[in-house]
Amino acid sequence: MRILVFNPEHDIALASNLDHFTPPHAARNLRRDLSFLPALWAGENDYVLVDDVDAAWNGFRKTGIIKNCNFIVTSELNTISSSNSLIVFEPWGWDSAIRKNLIQAGVQSSLLPDDTHLNMIRQTSHRAWAAEHLLRPLRQMVNSVGLSETAHSMAEVRRFLAVHHQMVLKAPWSCSGRGIRYVSDGFDNGFVSSFGLTKQMEGWVNNVLAQQGCIMMEPYYNKVSDFGMEFFSDGHGHVRYCGLSVFKTINGFYAGNMIEDEPAKEQELRKYISLSVLEAVRQDIIKLLSVELGQKYEGPFGIDMMLVNKDGTIVLHPCVELNLRMTMGHVALHLSQVEQRQRKLMRMIYSGGKYKLELY
Repeated sequence: MRILVFNPEHDIALASNLDHFTPPHAARNLRRDLSFLPALWAGENDYVLVDDVDAAWNGFRKTGIIKNCNFIVTSELNTISSSNSLIVFEPWGWDSAIRKNLIQAGVQSSLLPDDTHLNMIRQTSHRAWAAEHLLRPLRQMVNSVGLSETAHSMAEVRRFLAVHHQMVLKAPWSCSGRGIRYVSDGFDNGFVSSFGLTKQMEGWVNNVLAQQGCIMMEPYYNKVSDFGMEFFSDGHGHVRYCGLSVFKTINGFYAGNMIEDEPAKEQELRKYISLSVLEAVRQDIIKLLSVELGQKYEGPFGIDMMLVNKDGTIVLHPCVELNLRMTMGHVALHLSQVEQRQRKLMRMIYSGGKYKLELY
């Protein structure tokens, strides 16, 4: 039996590293409006923790998926968890804030990860970890692009921009779109950017440096397509591949996923790249992370990648970021199993003051 929780503020909570963490308004609204999301992959004996059962049912019904769901609220947690010693808690992602929230709701701390484990997840979720342990070795194995460097001062940021002319700045812990800025020294390739390091941009950089200790710098790449690979680690040294995630972002913000079987997604990607390259990268990731991660982390994770136009040739960026948590790619994989090819796309929209999940 599992208790599933949608806590989309997870990446921001990692940055704060506080037990008592108040998410930004947008993150609170996202959690409220899509609290039903884990019902999409919940089993018949699982529970989904929500703020409002009626609202969760209403949101879930609008997906058009028909299944039984067990929605519960915080006041029921103590009774359910104390009556079943085998219960497992599975939030969208583990951090100090969600652990504290569950303990305050009456859940025994012995059922939850300890501080050492939470710190491991936090450190591994830092963008610098993926740059060192994934991007660097993967670049040595395949014909690819990809550079990610850590800056601890504004001077380092200026030097990087002087060399690359267009750059992407990323807060070390940040979610899709938020915590990412595009900067150009004047050459514009059609992307939303700041012209140079303006006072406003320098203020943002200095704020990230003060709060998170550093900032990640990457060259801007002429992206052709977003995609990712989804995996699961069993916590005993084994990492298995779950499937492809073909998705779309707009200015770094998640927009939607294909809901298709693997052959259909492979057919989409093979327009640009050989499937043998993807297979090689997949195997390399499994080998690397079975050693680096396999015995430390149990749960789903995803690696975002992209196809890049480099001087007229399409090449692979094998690790844009590592998401050590549940992902929308995993959600799409679950939906591809239940939708039976009736609907092909999943997207998240914000309309009428609410977040909505649409399948069509």
